Amino acid sequence: MRAFKALVAMSFLPICSVSTEPMTMLHSDELRQEIFGIHLFGHEMRSGMLFDECIEPSGETVYRTRQDETAQPYYSEPGQLEITELAQACFSYPPKGDPGPACFRVFRYGDGFLFESIGSIDRFVASSVLRGIERFPEPGAFLS
Repeated sequence: MRAFKALVAMSFLPICSVSTEPMTMLHSDELRQEIFGIHLFGHEMRSGMLFDECIEPSGETVYRTRQDETAQPYYSEPGQLEITELAQACFSYPPKGDPGPACFRVFRYGDGFLFESIGSIDRFVASSVLRGIERFPEPGAFLS
C-alpha cells in the first residue's frame, strides 16, 4: 500500500530526465522578479529543438528556434509575456496570429528554469540565463 501511495504522489511531480536536482515551482511574485529582463537559452525536451527567448522588463519578448548549434533560426517571433495570479507565465505571439497565449508553470531548475506547458506535453529547459537585459535583439538575429 505504501508503494502505491508513493507512486501516486510521484505521478503529480513534473517528469524530467535531465537533472537530479530538486525543482521548485515559482509563484506569481517570484515569476515577476525572476523572468523579466532575462535572455533564456535552452531546448525543448521531446524534440531537442534549441530555442532562445529574450524578455524585456516590459514583458515584450523575441522567441527563436533552430534545429542545431550551427543552423540559422527558422522561427523568430516577437511576443508578450504576462504573469497570471495562478502563477502561470503566459506568452502571446500576436503577429503570428496564435489563437491564445501559451501558458506554463515555471520551476527553478539548477541555474535555469523548466517551463512546463499547461494543456500540452511541451517542456522547455532554459539551462542558460543572462540577467539584466534591457532590450532584446531584432527578431531574426539568433545569439549564442
